Amino acid sequence: MRTTVWHRDGRSRLRTVHGWRPRALRALAALLPLTAAQAGTPDGVFANGFETVGIAVELRPAAGVSGTQRISFGLPLPPGALTDTAAVALLQGGEELPIHVESLGQWHAVLPARLACEGTDPGGVGSLRSVLIQAEVDFGSGEARSVRVVLGAPRSQTLPDPLPVEQTWRLADSGSYLAADGVLEPRALALIDPAHLRCAGLAPALGAAGARAYMAATDQAQVDFFYTTINDFGPSAWPATQGLVDYKTDFEPWLYDRPAVYYLGHLRTGNADLLREAHRAAHFYAQNIYTPAQCADVTPNWDCVGFFILKNPDRYSSWKDPKYSYAESLELAWWLTGLPLFRDVAMYTMEAVDRGAPILQADTANDQWFSERWWGFALQVNASVYAMTGDADQLAKLQTAIGAFQERQDKHPLANGGCFIYDWDGGSEKGYSPWMSALLQYAFLNTWQHTGDARLPGMMVKLAGCVSDSGIWTVTGTGSQLDGRVVPLYGVRHDGSALDNDPWNGIEHALDVASLLAIGAGFATEPALRAQLQDDVRALVPSHEWTIDFWTRATPDYPRYRVVPPRKYAWQYHYAHVLPYFVP
Repeated sequence: MRTTVWHRDGRSRLRTVHGWRPRALRALAALLPLTAAQAGTPDGVFANGFETVGIAVELRPAAGVSGTQRISFGLPLPPGALTDTAAVALLQGGEELPIHVESLGQWHAVLPARLACEGTDPGGVGSLRSVLIQAEVDFGSGEARSVRVVLGAPRSQTLPDPLPVEQTWRLADSGSYLAADGVLEPRALALIDPAHLRCAGLAPALGAAGARAYMAATDQAQVDFFYTTINDFGPSAWPATQGLVDYKTDFEPWLYDRPAVYYLGHLRTGNADLLREAHRAAHFYAQNIYTPAQCADVTPNWDCVGFFILKNPDRYSSWKDPKYSYAESLELAWWLTGLPLFRDVAMYTMEAVDRGAPILQADTANDQWFSERWWGFALQVNASVYAMTGDADQLAKLQTAIGAFQERQDKHPLANGGCFIYDWDGGSEKGYSPWMSALLQYAFLNTWQHTGDARLPGMMVKLAGCVSDSGIWTVTGTGSQLDGRVVPLYGVRHDGSALDNDPWNGIEHALDVASLLAIGAGFATEPALRAQLQDDVRALVPSHEWTIDFWTRATPDYPRYRVVPPRKYAWQYHYAHVLPYFVP
């Protein structure tokens, strides 16, 4: 049920009470293991044995690429699919092509069954996470080619002279990047069967676009507004000379990991342009992270390595901003391309976040220093590095960090049952941010996929329950545009009262807060709590749809699908894939 709680300013905020159980009992129930009845319904594409059928791949040459070309691509794999690179063959029109295959990494933990597709082996530790495939393909006068990757049988054709991956890439010279920008892209885009990619564990809970009726408008908007972020207005047939996104010199569009959002958008939609721009953006980003060589004359060195150059142009500065240092996009790029630059740079970004938001100190971090955004980004970087390396010390670091987060969540002096309390917005008020909590929740989910740590599901459920209880409200008293809409509060005191209940601030975060609640719903074991969290998600998505309509404009010279500020696209759609996966 819901009860109305009145603010001192007279506005009402709807507070959710799940069932009749007190909070302590609900928290205990959240720690119980998931049952089969609460499991989701992931794609079942492997039920009939994908090894013999083969994995469909379309190789689409970049503009101007023709004739016989050496190409390479990464093929991500679900756990248990492959243990031997010799058991990979590439067929074109029934004929086997000579190929070179090498491992890009292994599965280091048991993939939680909750995230595994039907027919995959959640116990496939040590099986290959992704393989690099290199071949020579004749693209004629520039036509795409269809090939199939077959697993499980020894190949008879081997490419004798593999090249470094970067030699199978080329300068991007049209559209979003020109040759002068120095950005590389694959000579041919590898469009892998989307159902296969969703089951390959590239990211947790990859819900497909078009799978849920309540997501229809959001699924379309994720594609429509994407084109505006690269200043491509062709799909809307709408000319624009104003409101352009300066992503080459301005750091702002890169907040919330711009290339990761493009990769995840491609994984759930299959849109080829999203994949192309993900590769380009990842390469641009990787080239704009400070390396040890660039920081050789900076003392101390760790105040430089791994920070984003556009945000921190003075490498001698005594303080740099770690919330622009990411590894999720670099991890995704590594599994999908095998370009060593991405793996190497991820290690540098970990140096930066460990300096700016050391996850091992989550429990003791000063309240003025802590925020869900900084620490969520830092945890995500460390989880991605572990996924790529499997380093035992890195796993131990993550396990210790999980304990530190749990300690802060449960034993902060003002702990409120699940949210993370600190000096909100750098001021004197103790509280939390519902929208920044979404960043930490997603990092918990990713870390759980990589480690299977049994503490994380309960932590995710408690965080979602807290935000549901005190972090969303139904707007009243602001006029016909927003009255009656369910929106997140922008900031909340530790006692559940509002620090910022401006609905215009909150509604722009309806979708990312919905992702936090969806993750909680996916792991909640108490039916009443799970149903309430799902209801919250379904109430927030229409609020996001209102913003879609609001920012779809008919102003001459400006984009039809307006993205203001540019970073908003990333915070809104970074986590959209979890909604259709966890909430039917």
